[in-house]
Amino acid sequence: MKKYSTIFLDWSGTLSNSYFWGHWQNKAHPNYVSFNLIQQILFHDLWDEFGDDWMRGKYSSEEIITRVAKEIKHDYKFLFNEFVNSCKEMTFSSNDINDLLIKLKRQNKKIVIATDNMDSFTRWTIPSMELTDLFDDILNSFDLKLLKEDTDKEGRSMFFENYINNHQVKRENCVLIDDSKDLEEIVQKSGMDYLQVTNQKPLSYHLKNLLNES
Repeated sequence: MKKYSTIFLDWSGTLSNSYFWGHWQNKAHPNYVSFNLIQQILFHDLWDEFGDDWMRGKYSSEEIITRVAKEIKHDYKFLFNEFVNSCKEMTFSSNDINDLLIKLKRQNKKIVIATDNMDSFTRWTIPSMELTDLFDDILNSFDLKLLKEDTDKEGRSMFFENYINNHQVKRENCVLIDDSKDLEEIVQKSGMDYLQVTNQKPLSYHLKNLLNES
C-alpha cells in the first residue's frame, strides 16, 4: 500500500454514524415516532428540493428546521433546540478512531475532514467535539459552497482543488476515505486514491492498514 502524506476523511457514514435528533432514536424515547418521521421527511420527501443546496451553503439550519417543523406540525423552537443538541452530541463511529488518528499524526500524516455537510457541522459539532484539536484541517461543503461531486472541465473534484493547490499537496500522496459508492472515479480523476468504507471494511479497518503500512 502506498504511503500517504494527506488523509482526507468523510464525516457521515465514515468518521461518524450519528444522526440529527439521534438521541430520539431509542424506541423507548417519547419522540421516537417523530425521529422516524423526520428522517423520512428530511432525507427523502424534501431532500431533492433543498438537501444539496443546504450542503452548498444556500440555506441555514434555521430555515430547514422551520420547514421540517411545519411538515410534521411540531413546535419549531423545541425541534431546533433538540437538533442543535444532537449536533453537539455526535460521536465517532468507533471508540478506537481517536487513538488511530493520533498515531497517524505522529507519523507526520496530515489528517483532514472532507465532508458534504451543513452549517450545523461548523456551528455546533466541530466546537463541541473539539475537532480542530485533532484534525489538521476541516473542509465542509457548506463553507466551500461545493460538494465533493462538483467537478471542473477535467472531471476533477473542485471541492479539493483549492486545498491541494494552496497547500502544495502532491495529489499522488493523498487518499480519501469515504462511504460513498459514487466518488471513486471523481477522486481518481483528481489524482488521488480512494478507499471505500463498508460494513465489512469500516474506517478503523482502513486506518489500521495505513498504520501498518507506514
